[in-house]
This record gives sequence, structure tokens and C-alpha cells, in this order.
Amino acid sequence: MTPIEHIPFDKEAKRFESHLKDPETERVIFSGIFGIGKTYFIRKFFEANKDAFDTIIISPVNYSVS
Repeated sequence: MTPIEHIPFDKEAKRFESHLKDPETERVIFSGIFGIGKTYFIRKFFEANKDAFDTIIISPVNYSVS
């Protein structure tokens, strides 16, 4: 079995953190096609920054894409 390679996203994580900490930021829309790694990025980002942010993860239930 080959080990899973992880794509580094340090640069994007720094940009995302800067955006979250910007006082002008009121909302964040995190969008992308299915399977691009949105959930992976969010989970890894908040794991690495658990002391800086209070994180509440809400999973969608019974939703549809139109």
C-alpha cells in the first residue's frame, strides 16, 4: 500500500487566516467543485489553529444542489 501524499497548502492557509482576522470580514463563502478538498482544508486549518479560533463544525443534512 502506498502512503497518501498530502498537498501542502501553507500559503493558502496564511491567506485564509489573514482574511478571517481582517476586521472588515463579516462572512466567508467557501465554495468549489465536489472533491476539490474544501472539507480537508477547513478541518486541517482549524486543527492547526485550534488555539486561535473557536470552531463549530456543522454538517449539512437533507440538502440539494440546484
